[in-house]
Amino acid sequence: MKMEKNAEVAMMMTTTGNSNNQSELIKSTTTSSTKQEHIVEFIILPFIFLVGTVCNILTFLVMRRKKMRHQSTYFYMAVLAVADEMVLIIGCLNYWFYLFMNK
Repeated sequence: MKMEKNAEVAMMMTTTGNSNNQSELIKSTTTSSTKQEHIVEFIILPFIFLVGTVCNILTFLVMRRKKMRHQSTYFYMAVLAVADEMVLIIGCLNYWFYLFMNK
């Protein structure tokens, strides 16, 4: 009987220790995920937006040259650059608006 009680006490101490470790693990996981979200929101997303915008503008300008206006493929590429830019602007601005309204 006494051994069973000691085993129960040892089990309770182990589970209590585990819950403290679990809470520390949850805190560290939350902190690291917050850092990752910060990196995505404030570094990677603006970088993708800027690079995409510059590349789409350059693509549109190159495809609208006088030499390239005569073939329909170049016209479609220019239209694709404009559509891609619209998706980029709408998607990023929508995400940033969502972030700033919820924080």
